[in-house]
Amino acid sequence: MPETTFQKSLLTFLIQVVFYALLWLWEEYAALFVSVTFSAIAFFVLLIALIAEWIERSKVPPFFFLFLLISVVTPLIFFMILWLGGLNNIIT
Repeated sequence: MPETTFQKSLLTFLIQVVFYALLWLWEEYAALFVSVTFSAIAFFVLLIALIAEWIERSKVPPFFFLFLLISVVTPLIFFMILWLGGLNNIIT
């Protein structure tokens, strides 16, 4: 049975949440820099890909853009939940 885009997106999101959760539990300082770095790289790749797609249509599947968007948003959501939500005091 082929996977739908929603299933792929959910799986991508959950894998990233587990990755960032383990990273934040292991070392907060490194996790902050990895989260910011990965998110920034994914954002700029997405931006360049969208500009290139706008200039000339390509055969890149739409899931590529969705994957990059998830890669940008997941660390930010995780950071907001962890730090701004007060979960940092529970974990440490």
